[in-house]
Amino acid sequence: MASLLGCPDDLLHSILSCLSRADLGTICRVHRHLRFLAEPYLYANVRFTWEESLPHPITSLLRSTLRRPQLAAYIRTVSLIGASFFKPHYRGTVPNIPVSESEMAELMAFVTETRVSYREAWLEELRNGTMDAFVAVLLSQPLRLTSLVIGADFFKESRLVGSVLRSTLFDKSRDCGLRLDFENLKTVSLERYTDPSQDRRTRNTADVLPLFYLPSVQHISASIDNPVGPFTWPALDPPSPSSLHSLKLTSIREPFLSPLLLVTDQLQTFHWEWYYDPNLRDQVHTDVIDLTRFTTALSHVRNTLTELVVVAECNIADMDYPLVQIRGSLNAIKDLDKLTKFTAPVTLLMGFSVTDTATERLEDALPPSLEFLTLTDDLCLNEQYLWEDHQIFSVLQRWLGRYQASTPYLRGIALFLRDTDDNWKQPIRDELRGLCKRVGIRLEVTKLLPDMY
Repeated sequence: MASLLGCPDDLLHSILSCLSRADLGTICRVHRHLRFLAEPYLYANVRFTWEESLPHPITSLLRSTLRRPQLAAYIRTVSLIGASFFKPHYRGTVPNIPVSESEMAELMAFVTETRVSYREAWLEELRNGTMDAFVAVLLSQPLRLTSLVIGADFFKESRLVGSVLRSTLFDKSRDCGLRLDFENLKTVSLERYTDPSQDRRTRNTADVLPLFYLPSVQHISASIDNPVGPFTWPALDPPSPSSLHSLKLTSIREPFLSPLLLVTDQLQTFHWEWYYDPNLRDQVHTDVIDLTRFTTALSHVRNTLTELVVVAECNIADMDYPLVQIRGSLNAIKDLDKLTKFTAPVTLLMGFSVTDTATERLEDALPPSLEFLTLTDDLCLNEQYLWEDHQIFSVLQRWLGRYQASTPYLRGIALFLRDTDDNWKQPIRDELRGLCKRVGIRLEVTKLLPDMY
C-alpha cells in the first residue's frame, strides 16, 4: 500500500480506471487519499438489477448521495434493468421494496423539502416501498448524466419519474428542489414489456414525452403508450431536439407517430415496433397495421433518414396467433431520399401471400439510394401467411435481375429468420446465394432455428 501511495496521481488514475467495482470499494476503505481518487470511478456507472428475494441496493445508494451530494455528481451513467417480474410464470404486480423506517428517514426528509405539487403522493409511495418513488429520488440528485437506461421492472410504474422529469425541465418559475443536470444527457432509454394486466386507464405518455425536450439528447429508445384522446406535448411549445439522430419507439401506434417525427428534423435512424395484443384492444391498439399512416409520418424525415427498421409482432393467445389486417403499402418508402439501410418483414413489404398485389414489383417500395436490405420473417406464424420460399425467391429474382435500374447502389441483402423452421430450407438458400453471387450482391442469412430437413 505504501508503494501505491507513493505513485503520482496520474498513474493512480490509470490504475483505478482498470479496477472492478469490488476492488474500487476496497481501495476506498483503506486510505483517505485513495478514497478521494477512487470514488469518482466507483460511482461513475450505476448499474442495478432487481430480484424479489434481495433488498434493493438503490436505497443504500440514495442514503449515500443524500449525505454526500458530491457522490451524486460523480455519476455519469445509470442503468436500471431486469425482468424478473415479467417472466411467463410470474403473475401479479411488481413487489414493493422492504425498507425500515430508519432507512427511510433521509429520503423522506429530502422529498419533504422539495417544493413540488405531488410531494405528498411521493412521500406516500416511498412509505409503500414503490420503486417508482425511489427512482424519482435518484433522478432528483445532482447527477451529471450522459446516459440513462430504465427498463422493464423499473419502468412498469412511471408516474413519479415522469413528474420529476417534467418539473426539472419545465418548472422555471422557482427552485423546486430537484437537481438533475440534463446538459450532457445524450442517451436515454425508458422501455418496458407490454403487460396485458396493466391498468389501461393509466398511460405513460406524459411521462415519456419530456425526453424530447432534453437539450443534448442524441438517442431515445422508449415505450410510449397511446394517449387517451388527442396527442399533446407536455409544454406549451413542441420540442425541437436538434441533436436527436436515433429514435426507437415501441407500443405507440401509427396515428401518433406523425407528431413525434414532425419535430425530429435531424433524425437519421428510426426503429419502430408494431405490436398487437388482443387483450389490450382499444380505439388505437387494433389488429390493423396502417402502412399509409406510417409512411405519411415518415415523410417528415424523408430528407434526413438513412436507416429504417420496422418490426411487427403479435402476442400469442392460447397458442394461436391473432389475425391481423394490413392497410395500404410501404411503397412511399421509395420517397425517402437518403435511406441506405432498410429492415422490414416480408409480410409488410409483400403481403401474406403471392396473390397480394404488393408482390408484383418489390422495387416499388425501395428507394434508389438503398444499399442494404434486410428481410425478416415477422408474422410468418400467423395462419394468414401462405408464402412458400420458392415464391419469395421468384420475387427477389425478378427484382435482382434488373436491380441496377431501381436500386443502383445496392450492396447487400440479408435474411433474418427468427421463427421459420421448414421455410427457407437449405436448397433455396443455396439458390439465392448463387443468384446474389451472379449479380454481385452480398448475401447474409441468419436462421435462429435449425433446419428440420
